[in-house]
Amino acid sequence: LRLYFTYFSEAYLQLSEKYHISYIMQTSGTTGKPKEVQVPELAIRFVFNINNIIFICICILFCNFSERFSVTKDDIILFSTALSFDPSVVEMCLAATAGAKLVVIPDSVRNRPSILAEIMFNTHVTIVQFTPSILKILPEYAIQKIFMPNSHIRILIVGGESFPLTFLRKYYCSDSTVKVYNVYGVTEVSCWASCRLVDFKLLRIDIGEPIKNTEFIIDDSNVLLIGGSRMCVVNGKRTNNFFKTFDIVERDNDGKIYWIGRADDQIKINGVRVNLMEVVMAVEKIENIGSLVVAVRDNIITLFVKNPLPNIKELIERHVPSKLHPHVIVEIHEWPVTSHGKIDIDKLYSNFKAQNLCLKKKDVGTVLAKCGIDIVKDKHKTFKSLGMNSFLATEIMLKIEHLLVDRSFPIVNFLLSDSFTVNELLEHLGMNVCSVSFLNEILESEIKAENTLVVTHLDSSSLKWSKDLVQCIDSTPVVSRGVVFIGSHAGHLAALSIENGNIKWLIKLEGRIESTVAVEYGTVVVGTYDYNIYFLAEDSGSVLWSYKTNDIVKCRPLFITDGKCLVGSHDHFVYLLDYKVFFLKLHTIR
Repeated sequence: LRLYFTYFSEAYLQLSEKYHISYIMQTSGTTGKPKEVQVPELAIRFVFNINNIIFICICILFCNFSERFSVTKDDIILFSTALSFDPSVVEMCLAATAGAKLVVIPDSVRNRPSILAEIMFNTHVTIVQFTPSILKILPEYAIQKIFMPNSHIRILIVGGESFPLTFLRKYYCSDSTVKVYNVYGVTEVSCWASCRLVDFKLLRIDIGEPIKNTEFIIDDSNVLLIGGSRMCVVNGKRTNNFFKTFDIVERDNDGKIYWIGRADDQIKINGVRVNLMEVVMAVEKIENIGSLVVAVRDNIITLFVKNPLPNIKELIERHVPSKLHPHVIVEIHEWPVTSHGKIDIDKLYSNFKAQNLCLKKKDVGTVLAKCGIDIVKDKHKTFKSLGMNSFLATEIMLKIEHLLVDRSFPIVNFLLSDSFTVNELLEHLGMNVCSVSFLNEILESEIKAENTLVVTHLDSSSLKWSKDLVQCIDSTPVVSRGVVFIGSHAGHLAALSIENGNIKWLIKLEGRIESTVAVEYGTVVVGTYDYNIYFLAEDSGSVLWSYKTNDIVKCRPLFITDGKCLVGSHDHFVYLLDYKVFFLKLHTIR
């Protein structure tokens, strides 16, 4: 790879006619809307001479870093940061200022930790720059190798997120030769603004002293402002005087500045103001806790933790102040990262939501059982008597709220009330009267769990009502919200009141019905001998849509989510149908 640095005598941009622009970068949008940042030469100019040729390159910053890290032509610098993230300019220009080698990592490898580690060690790089998120996804052996006494890596620069002191301390040893630096900065003031050599004996690490031509001010709200000659042009406007970072900081008696968190990461829970970084620091004190991330959505604090301890809830309740308790704990196996090497919070939430949407009504018993509640034995007990707390209530809400008959039902307040029972929750889930198949699934799961045989004995029974559907009935009746749904060989599909057998609606389909219907999300689905899969409105019986396969359909349909249904046919295919847009969503699977 050859890098060419070119100086144009008329290096002006229309939006900033007064300033020579060195490069343009867009902020990641992690802490707000993405912004275009034009970095003037005045912010970073450094002229140096190689073979009597004058190059304009970046650098109050890079000159400072080059001297601080003692970069020479013998160094090998890892270029692993995406070009869309401004620390990439640091890696390129550190190499350029000293004539060092640059090992360029392809985009396809950047977020593949095992290959990234292999390249890093095979090329014997001496200077690496990572975000904490990238460090956390590297194989454990790679982190251990970085801190070995004979490691060829001599400088490790860590920035872009809160410094992972607890995480790295597990691998640091007293005879390690690598120097670790915590760097802090914002794109709007041409990348890194301060730097601190890390002392692992300290309880916390400050952001360091401002580098040359950079000034720090802390306002009355403890928000850090950055000023100096390195100010940039943001969205076409030159930032004047000081740039407000919206980072909350703290200055100790020695004048050291510590990053506390983002101003927009502060929320009020029950009238108490909580900063997410406080939650992280409190939970990280638990021994062997593993890597973690704390985020907030809809005023719900979620703790995402990799390979958590089996008794993590108990440990948090015992060791973490109650005001800092997360509402939900989510176990993850791998950290998703953005192209900028930061934890992808949106992806964490979307994965968690997708996982919850897979839960069906038959899974409610399992969800409550994990909270120590038996939906059969405890059905008449109140949640308060069963030890319900806000921690458990929020977790239950996030897992089953999509199953509620009324989506606006305040489930958390319900679970934390003094009087409401388990059975009343089941009613709000439309489970107060269960279908035979649902009861069978509950019984089967309990039999498997306890390895026992459940036998129900009835001394007597009597006929309450009956209904003639003309021909044989082979399908299993399904009960939902007090209505029985049943089909017959005559093609009749009926919705009948479970109390008295009154017809709510009755429809004649073309083919014989042996398929048991599926009822959910206000939709009834059934297959017939005319090769069709019918979708009907639960309240009226009107046909919303039908899809024709190539053979008879006797299989019971299965709802995947609201909008998608899985059905098998005797044509040896399984169909995933999107009944909201009337479309065969995926190719059939044979």
